[in-house]
Amino acid sequence: MGCLQKNSIHCQFLVGQGYDGASAMSGYLHGAQEYIKKDFPMALYVHCSAHSLNLALANACSLPSIRNCISTIQTFGTFFRSSAQRSELLRTTIIETLSETRHTTLVALCETRWVYKHESVMRFKELYPAIIVALEKLESSINKETAQKSCQLLSTIKDAKFVIPLVIIENIFSYILTLCKQLQTINADLVEACNHVDDVLAVLDEMRENNKQHFSDLFSVVAIMLNKNKEDIVLPRIANKQTHRSNVPSHSSEEYYNFNIFLPFLDYIRSQLCDRFQKHKSLISSLQQIIPSKCIIATNEEINDCVNFYSQILIEPNAFKAEFAIWKTKWLKEGSRPKTAIAGLDNCNPLLFPNIRKLLQVLVTMPMSTATPERTFSSLKRLKTYLRNSTGETRLNGLALMSVHRDINVDPEEKYLAVEDYSVHCV
Repeated sequence: MGCLQKNSIHCQFLVGQGYDGASAMSGYLHGAQEYIKKDFPMALYVHCSAHSLNLALANACSLPSIRNCISTIQTFGTFFRSSAQRSELLRTTIIETLSETRHTTLVALCETRWVYKHESVMRFKELYPAIIVALEKLESSINKETAQKSCQLLSTIKDAKFVIPLVIIENIFSYILTLCKQLQTINADLVEACNHVDDVLAVLDEMRENNKQHFSDLFSVVAIMLNKNKEDIVLPRIANKQTHRSNVPSHSSEEYYNFNIFLPFLDYIRSQLCDRFQKHKSLISSLQQIIPSKCIIATNEEINDCVNFYSQILIEPNAFKAEFAIWKTKWLKEGSRPKTAIAGLDNCNPLLFPNIRKLLQVLVTMPMSTATPERTFSSLKRLKTYLRNSTGETRLNGLALMSVHRDINVDPEEKYLAVEDYSVHCV
């Protein structure tokens, strides 16, 4: 806060603060957000949406069968990347076996880069036939360690207990991949993120309602994959009492895996998404009523909370009720109404609706994700290497800004003239 005030940034207009879920930042007693909120009450804390999604998926993937499948995928990636010969063999095998694919390598299962977690599972599923062929070749390797590990992995990859969770994860992750990418964009607002989460939940609810049909389609895919390797799907033994694995009574293998893997994983993801994004929805529940697509059915009582909370920054708080009535009437006449805060702000005349515009600015400013500023960490890691350990702060900041904002054209001559003019002015 001292740095902001030192640079003449008026903190009384601070309306939001976004961090991950670390207690040092998000703690409600001694967290950074609480100390800031004591001085600036309008600075509401927003848990990073991208981190929330990552936590939701991490908890959902804690189911034993799903967890074991993901760990196995990670083992495959480590096995091939740890040797240049294995990597080259896999690449050539993919080219020979899957000539239509554009990918020739496996994606590392990264814990922090959320998109890679989705893409690694999808890539593994896509390259599954080539991986089997590569392991069969490595099984006869003269290297004893390579041959033993290949035999173990080959036995695992052909097992229905691995293939079924793989197909389930790949299918459900495909619905969440677009949400994961959208939560890391630089121009999305909190309302748009919550709307996208609701859309994903609606799709998952439909899958839950028609789970037999959906899983039947996935089970057919699994059967085709295993039949190519001359493997069958066997119904696991069901005991009267079982504590270490799922044991729901079933009449067929399809019914067993539907009840014991597909439905629990689907329910866990749905519940985690609802729980993790409930706070985001409660934060904007009142503010989002001023968006054109929602204001036509909103009442004054629904929006009174945000008007009272942000009364200090409104131009004319007493005139808000009349202004909101005109705002509703304006959009009742329109056939096409903006559905996001950014689009609503673009269509808000500051002279006619000054208070509405202020609230839309607050809604747009509300932090949705911290993924964008965290990209600077990766840039600094690439810039400040051991060879550049003595780089000055000014030069390091300049290089980092050029790396992050690489879409902005920089003219060295223009920069030199600006510095020259500044030095003359200071003298």
